[in-house]
Amino acid sequence: MTKHESTICDWAMPPGATVKEIMNRENMTQELVACKLNLSFQEMQSLLSGDLRIDALIAQELAASIGGAARFWLQRDKDYLQAKQVSEALVPERWVAQFPLNEMASFGWVHKTENKVKATLDFFGVSSTREWQLRYGETQSVLFRKSQVTSTSGAVLAWLRKAKLEAASISCAPWSRDKFISGLSKIRKLTFERDPTIFCAELSRICAEAGVAVVFIRAPLGTGISGAACFLSNEKALIALSFRHLVDDQFWFSFFHEAGHLALHGGHINLDAECLQSPAAAEIEANAFAQDTLVPATYRNALISARKSKYEIVRLARKAGVAAGVLVGQLQRSGHLPYNRMNYLKRRYVWTSRETG
Repeated sequence: MTKHESTICDWAMPPGATVKEIMNRENMTQELVACKLNLSFQEMQSLLSGDLRIDALIAQELAASIGGAARFWLQRDKDYLQAKQVSEALVPERWVAQFPLNEMASFGWVHKTENKVKATLDFFGVSSTREWQLRYGETQSVLFRKSQVTSTSGAVLAWLRKAKLEAASISCAPWSRDKFISGLSKIRKLTFERDPTIFCAELSRICAEAGVAVVFIRAPLGTGISGAACFLSNEKALIALSFRHLVDDQFWFSFFHEAGHLALHGGHINLDAECLQSPAAAEIEANAFAQDTLVPATYRNALISARKSKYEIVRLARKAGVAAGVLVGQLQRSGHLPYNRMNYLKRRYVWTSRETG
């Protein structure tokens, strides 16, 4: 039994059930307990049914009149409310509403059908909403515990699920951190390639040789997903990229950012999306890794000096071995170039219908 499952089983009954149990054991009437708690008959009924929340005052009165610490009653009420919310969220019609099924169908992730619940359960590989919660609830709570915007959490989890499904079909050599890092210099040269079908295939091949499955998954609208990285097992890692903004500097920075997570931060899921507040230290380190890999420190001063001339940027790009659009993106990220300048040096992409999923 998982920790989450245990919590649901233990605390799904309202705190009033515990109050009733103590009352029966101590032969206390409702009228007596209501009097001790300074509650009316109706309020006492609401307390026993779980409709009346236990605040600090009621918790203190419960502790004084029937036993237990005040903090126990407050925590009991909090756990019940959480279990109740989880239970209500698992009502199939409510549960399925969190997923962008129209987009998922247009991407080819699920079949269009009137039975949306079954289609979504099949997509996640589970037979019930309860099984979904037990399998994905922990991931959901980890990813969104610091989120300021959780309305897209279902879409994000669907995107991650699709990424893992795609990765499962990719054959990889066993994970090798050293081989992965050494291959990044080859990948860096791919920034010059204009055709995504060519550089994506080569990028995937190089990474697979080091134990990393790279997938390209279009993200549902509103998620703000750039990419994600995690270890699927001790021998296989995943980098998922959304091609967000459909521009080369964003794509390559996202890849090397996720590569930094794998190289530096181990096996937990690192998800980069606007709706999340990722741990600051990890994000700073991954950003620095991407920046230093794309534009080594030896070129940093020259890059800043070249910022006013497109010819100087192109010349430096050839010398540094990285696309000019990537250099423009680095200048913009570092604040040395406004975001509305030199964007014509970036390469832009489009999704085709066969590439949406």
